[in-house]
Amino acid sequence: MTTVPFRVAGGLSQPDWAERRCALVVAHPGHELVVHSWLSEARPWVVVLTDGSGHGTIGRIDSTARVVDDADASRGGLFGDHTDHELYAALLAHDADFFLRTTDRIAAELLDRNIDFVAGDAVEGYNPVHDVCRMMTNAAVRMVRERGRVIDNFDFFLVRSHETVVDEPGAIVRRLDDREYARKLAVSRAYSELRAEVEQALGERPFAVEGFRPADHDDHLASVFYDTYGRQRVRDGFYSVAVTYDAHVRPIEAMLARLAARR
Repeated sequence: MTTVPFRVAGGLSQPDWAERRCALVVAHPGHELVVHSWLSEARPWVVVLTDGSGHGTIGRIDSTARVVDDADASRGGLFGDHTDHELYAALLAHDADFFLRTTDRIAAELLDRNIDFVAGDAVEGYNPVHDVCRMMTNAAVRMVRERGRVIDNFDFFLVRSHETVVDEPGAIVRRLDDREYARKLAVSRAYSELRAEVEQALGERPFAVEGFRPADHDDHLASVFYDTYGRQRVRDGFYSVAVTYDAHVRPIEAMLARLAARR
């Protein structure tokens, strides 16, 4: 396994996860599989926004609980508390209070656990809840920093290849050895609710690299998949209204930025 240096408190250093107090903040259960090797080494405090129930009533948070427990990581106080329906309803209703309360909970966990390194979903324009999760994480980190805490903030892709971050300044790139890769693959395939997605994703060892980017940057999306997909679902009669980036996600981002500045 190889790493590249990353920036901590103004200097370059090699990551020593035994010396870091880490948190993983993700939108949906199952996202932890993407960085399972890091999860097992860093043993972070894990925050999951939704139960993964999607459009149904049965979630998959119990499967993520097993993955977290088996990795000797810790379940956060916010761990699958909300259904996906609740998140989408809050977005459609522009329910600022919902996102403010949730961001406060994330910030409180980071403070209470003395977290100094956060990793979580990146903004990719693939799923609005993924993007909003990153926006809430960024706001929570800014709130923690305003309290005088030093905390590093990194994101990772769920859709794009992790190889694409190799040359980015400050990136952490973990190349798994054969044992780590086999273990990650076994855990991912054992996650029954996502077995089809895992098999579909397999190709040229896509799980063999875990890449993290510094998240203190502005995300400029060339395209937003859920805009197109949501509108098509409305035309097909599955939805009555679609969540879009400009109408629903961007206003939440602006509101969270104002929250962090006030706090």
